[in-house]
Amino acid sequence: MWAVVPGPPWIPAPGMLVKDTARGRLGKAVAWDGQTRVVTLVPPDGGEPWETDAFRPAVRP
Repeated sequence: MWAVVPGPPWIPAPGMLVKDTARGRLGKAVAWDGQTRVVTLVPPDGGEPWETDAFRPAVRP
């Protein structure tokens, strides 16, 4: 039997489109806090930034 070892978390690059799964919104990544694992996003068309710890790539392969 193989042991499942979790890999490192996915960290979005600056400018990457990200899906905030808690709010159901899309945003562009502008900052990452490695200690709290929170990404700061801004709406793709501009606006106020927000933070989330529940996110994934906007487009899944």
